[in-house]
Formats: sequence, structure tokens, C-alpha cells
Amino acid sequence: MLEINGERYLTRDDLQKLFGVSHMTILRWEKKGILKRIKIPGIRRVYYKEADIKKLLEKYHK
Repeated sequence: MLEINGERYLTRDDLQKLFGVSHMTILRWEKKGILKRIKIPGIRRVYYKEADIKKLLEKYHK
């Protein structure tokens, strides 16, 4: 997890553990528009906003 200016970001590894899914599932969710990845300048990893993930969890895990 990464925090910048009070905003928290999760990695693909974080999401895999959180949802119990594979790397390919995360990529499919990106392609379908379920997840929006964030590229942070100067950092090579892909991140996802924690707030977006919370919304996703609320939507699909009622």
C-alpha cells in the first residue's frame, strides 16, 4: 500500500490477496472497466485508489 497526500493506493498484489483472485483476473477487470489503474509518475508499479476499491466491494459484496 502507498499513501500520497492522504490518498491511499493498493497494488495488484494487495488486490489479489483482498479478493482471492489471480493476476489475470485483475487484468480482465481492468479491461472490462471494473477497475481503473493509476500510474504514479516516477513509480513503475500500477496502483488502484483505495476509495475505488471500497466502492467496488460495496457494490459486489452486499
